[in-house]
Amino acid sequence: MMKIATAIAALALVSAPSLVMAAPGSCERVKSDIEQRIINNGVPADNFTLTIVPNDQADQPDS
Repeated sequence: MMKIATAIAALALVSAPSLVMAAPGSCERVKSDIEQRIINNGVPADNFTLTIVPNDQADQPDS
């Protein structure tokens, strides 16, 4: 059982950097998915905008 736990922990540590590097692509994918859902609900694409902002700027006005 200890070997399995160690293997899982090692796998998590090895794969973590690739997950962080994939984050910008996933933001674009999520944005695209949200845009498509809004459009599918009948809102014309020129009636809304979605903007991706970094977490540290999310609480600032007009961000």
